[in-house]
Amino acid sequence: FWVYSTLLARLATGRTRFFEILIAGLALQLWPGANIAMSYGNAEPLLWALLALGVTATRPGRESLTAASPLASWPLAAAIFIKVHPLWALLTAVWRGGRRAALGALPAVAVLVILGAAVCGPTSFTQWWRAAAPVAAQGSLAPDNVSFGFAGLRLLLRLGWCQYHGGPLAAGPRLYLAVVAVAGPVLVFTTTRRSSARLQIACVAAAVSLCSPLCWTMYLPILLLPLATVVGQAGRAI
Repeated sequence: FWVYSTLLARLATGRTRFFEILIAGLALQLWPGANIAMSYGNAEPLLWALLALGVTATRPGRESLTAASPLASWPLAAAIFIKVHPLWALLTAVWRGGRRAALGALPAVAVLVILGAAVCGPTSFTQWWRAAAPVAAQGSLAPDNVSFGFAGLRLLLRLGWCQYHGGPLAAGPRLYLAVVAVAGPVLVFTTTRRSSARLQIACVAAAVSLCSPLCWTMYLPILLLPLATVVGQAGRAI
């Protein structure tokens, strides 16, 4: 929580003084979903921190990843071993950072794959995929699911244009959710390609969460990442 608050303060103000960190922490505490993630003991706060580390490792202007260190993409590489969707942010960072960013990401991924296989067993990745992929693709009608894609299905249900009585979704709705999950991040990636690397990575990271079939309220604090980046860029422009 406080690592993420510190990095938000740095992105928004360029400083990490005590007062700025407290203000960022207050904003995070009041943001929808933050208390839920903390009370559940969920891994989301760790994910926020890793994504923010990846964003702050880039230059504030239009440049790519910081040329000083190929390890700048390590936090994003680590994030994909908590949830799959940070892979979009990592690929965006590699696209912006080029060979140096790729050289930083590949060893990180290799080390984490080896550690995961050693600790959890070599078949743990496929076991996880078989268990988690159907749930993530299915989404949920629970009120706490604020996914953009599932909002469209809710609208169709309210209008009576489709029916759902529980259980696995039909092929059509699942295809629609898959298209939204891919098209949303691609659209954001395309529209921010002329922005700074910081802003593009932050926006893509937020878009992937919002457009996935399953976006619980506790995922929403990731929206503070592009917001802090925009505030920081606006402050430097004044």
